[in-house]
Parts: sequence; C-alpha cells; structure tokens
Amino acid sequence: AVAYFRERGHTQAELDALPVTQVVLMHALAQWDRWFDATYRWHNVPYFQARAGIKKSTDERELAFKNNRYGSILLENLLPNHDRLFFNRARLQRRLAALQIVEAIRLHAAAHQGNLPDTLDDLRAVPIPLDPVTGKSFDYTCDGSVSRLRGVAPPGEIESERNTLAYQISIVK
Repeated sequence: AVAYFRERGHTQAELDALPVTQVVLMHALAQWDRWFDATYRWHNVPYFQARAGIKKSTDERELAFKNNRYGSILLENLLPNHDRLFFNRARLQRRLAALQIVEAIRLHAAAHQGNLPDTLDDLRAVPIPLDPVTGKSFDYTCDGSVSRLRGVAPPGEIESERNTLAYQISIVK
C-alpha cells in the first residue's frame, strides 16, 4: 500500500503520519475503484459485445488478487460478480425479446388462418428483435402446427438451463 501511494506522489512522511490501517484501507478503496470501473464500463454495451471485455477485466482482477492474496481479501468480498450480474440482465432481456417474437408469431397466425410462419423472416407485422445474449437471430423451427423458438448458449459455453431459452408454440384451431 505504501509503495502504491509513493508511486502516486505521496511522501514517506505523509504516509508515516497515517495509521497503518488507514493506509491499507485507502489502498483497498483505490483498488476497488480501479477494478469496479474496469468492468462497469461495459454496463451500457449490449451483452454479446461486452462479454469479452467483462471476461478480460475479471480475469485480470482475479490474477491480481492471486498475486496479492493478503491485500485482496477485503476486495474479493466487496466487489460484485460482474459476469453473473451482466448475464442475468441479458437473460431478462432475452426473455422479453423471445416473448415479443412469440406475440409476433401469434399475430401472424391470427392473420393467416391459424398457420404458423415457416421462418422468422415471414413475420412482417412487427419488428423481430435479435437475441440479446448472442446478437444473432433466435433459432426457429416449424413443423406444421408446432413451432419452437430457441435461444442458444453464448459462444464457448456448454448449454444449460441457465444460459438457454426455449419456447414451444402450438396453435389450436
């Protein structure tokens, strides 16, 4: 902590005048600000674009914590898990986008004697959102009277209930 403040222009006399606990806590706060800002800057970027940057800053933070085990104990317990925080928001956005598509499918069926669209490109009454998690179109298949809308796992992740989404749509005539 002393070396950190010395590098930033504080004199040894200034630091010696402070209690050791205060210097350590000031250093912890400065590190907290640094790591929080490194990941929070991705807050307003769509998840599929921010994902790599969030992972990079989180990996750098974990490496710094590993290299400074004693100085990072306080920080590890204060900093939120940004990966989970950002992904949970993207999951909610994904669910809303999928429900918009389900409603568009319902509108299409109502206007076409109960027939489901063959592809999402057939939906023209309202705009169709992309999957906020992947930045691509949702997977859609139609087999007569049943269609399936699916959001796949982010690239490089194993599919699980947490990172996928599936709706089955049936029209009863």
